[in-house]
Amino acid sequence: VCIAQHESQFNTSAVGHLNGDGSGDHGLFQISDLYWCSPPGKGWACGVSCVDLEDDDIKDDVVCVKRIYRQHQRLTGDGFTAWAVYDQHCSNKDSVVKYVDGCDGLVTKIVTVQESTEKNGVVKTSKKYQSKHFSNSGI
Repeated sequence: VCIAQHESQFNTSAVGHLNGDGSGDHGLFQISDLYWCSPPGKGWACGVSCVDLEDDDIKDDVVCVKRIYRQHQRLTGDGFTAWAVYDQHCSNKDSVVKYVDGCDGLVTKIVTVQESTEKNGVVKTSKKYQSKHFSNSGI
């Protein structure tokens, strides 16, 4: 939710052409046409036309966002870093809470998960935030 606000101000039809490589960004999550979507037609890594990411039906956007997240999770250890706005606006606990607290009548608890990974003999430790939902009656 934080990423969508800072990428497009929740505008599902947003189109950005600000990338230095000449690529454009499309829709609610500003998905790049450099790799993830293709104009025209369906293609590239998400198998979707960029125009389809610019409508109010965000099902295909969410499918693509999950694919982007998984790919960047494998590459960097944090899938959210695929979006430039994440580090500055969405990566700390306080920023996460304000976007999910009280969603759908549920109480949200943000928990910190610390992960360690080893690659080529180097141990990298990272913190991630996960939201856990509890119904109001279960508190």
